[in-house]
Order: sequence, then structure tokens, then C-alpha cells
Amino acid sequence: MKQLYVIIIFLFTLCFSVEGFSQERQNSMNTPQTETVNVYPNPVKNGVVTIASKSDHKKVVEVYNVLGKQVLKTSLLKNKLNVSKLPSGIYILKISIQNQEFTRKLVVE
Repeated sequence: MKQLYVIIIFLFTLCFSVEGFSQERQNSMNTPQTETVNVYPNPVKNGVVTIASKSDHKKVVEVYNVLGKQVLKTSLLKNKLNVSKLPSGIYILKISIQNQEFTRKLVVE
């Protein structure tokens, strides 16, 4: 059972990584990639994660658990995202800034 769980997590992470790569790749082919996104600290221990980008535009952040269920969706005007109510685990962040989308893995301890 534990091995099956590990395999499911691996496949889920791989799917999001490939999907995120292809989305970023398509965006960079259609328009110049002027935006970069950094997520730190990772792993997050204090319940607050910083999502830094070059621009001050509004960020729409969606958080998905390893089963693909959306557990949080919010709009950020600043760079801080409160994840203190999320249980420990691995999450996928989908960050939308204007017409660009980015995916990042986040570990909550």
C-alpha cells in the first residue's frame, strides 16, 4: 500500500511537471517570457511562503494537493501566501500573472 502511494505521488508530480513545462514552453513561444516566479522558502515551515516576481501585477494562485484536488485559490497583490491551514505534504502551485501561467512544487512541513 505504501509503495502504491509513493507511485501515485510520483506520477502526479510528473504529470504536473510535464504540464507546467509545456505551458511555460508554449507561452515562451507565443510571447516573450518576461516574467519569472520564485517561490521560497521551500519547504515552508512557518506557514507563509513568498511568491516573488518582477512585476507588481495581481497574481492568482491555485494550490493543489497530490490527489489533484484544489485546496486553495486566492488573488495576491503582495508576495505573501498564507499556507498555515494546509496539512503537511507536497502541493502544486499554479500561479497566473496576466496572460502567463507557472507551476511550482511546494513542500509544507
